[in-house]
Amino acid sequence: MLLEIFGEHLRRGIIANKRGGFYVAYFLDWDDKMGRAIPLRGNLNYRFFQLACVISMVFLLPILLLRCYQLYVTVPPVESKMTINYTFFATFLMIMFIQYAQVVMCESGPKAFVNCYEAILKLERDIKQFIPELYYDRGTSVDRAVAMVTLFPKIFFHGIDYILPSMFLIVGLSQSSPLYTLLRAIYNFESVGPHVSFAVLIVTAVATCVAGTGILSTISICILFICYGISCLYVWTLFLIPIYCRNPSMMKPRA
Repeated sequence: MLLEIFGEHLRRGIIANKRGGFYVAYFLDWDDKMGRAIPLRGNLNYRFFQLACVISMVFLLPILLLRCYQLYVTVPPVESKMTINYTFFATFLMIMFIQYAQVVMCESGPKAFVNCYEAILKLERDIKQFIPELYYDRGTSVDRAVAMVTLFPKIFFHGIDYILPSMFLIVGLSQSSPLYTLLRAIYNFESVGPHVSFAVLIVTAVATCVAGTGILSTISICILFICYGISCLYVWTLFLIPIYCRNPSMMKPRA
């Protein structure tokens, strides 16, 4: 019931992850002919992804944590409330990313995720084969569950793929951007002239959008693997053990 739905979400997530890494740094690829995810291991794209993860863990996260501490203890505040909020949110997002990156940056990480995903796929296919009459009414509870696990992931992943990257770009183009204000705190380039400030703003906006898109797409793929397993077991449990099956007379073939 959920094979095609989550398969399409996974395909779009992998494409978004490749796009966020400029088609250079990513950990999964998609085979259109086979219709399945291909875990990368040892090739150049995966090495660049590992490098990005190491840089995030060793350099970016400590810098963000120190920046958050500085903004928290500085009285009176030297930055606007928007800058403080954006910085704390960026730090939270980086922490979430590193939790998943610690797994997928290992050589066996991408393959383990794909194996778990395909195990659920096989389970769903096997369950379908055991049901001789799939055209019977599934019941309102199953229909409602399928609609729920179809709608929520669609909204979630569409937001990650399209809405949030636009928001990252908008934040990056503002002077409250965490990266822009961090560089300004290190060296006040605004005193040099407006042209320098504008150039730095454009560069930091692009960096914010690219980094944010790559981080979100990685998180979304890992969340998708987890959500698919939970959703599949939930929907098929409702289908295999429905309440109305206690009364066989209520089982009516679909028109």
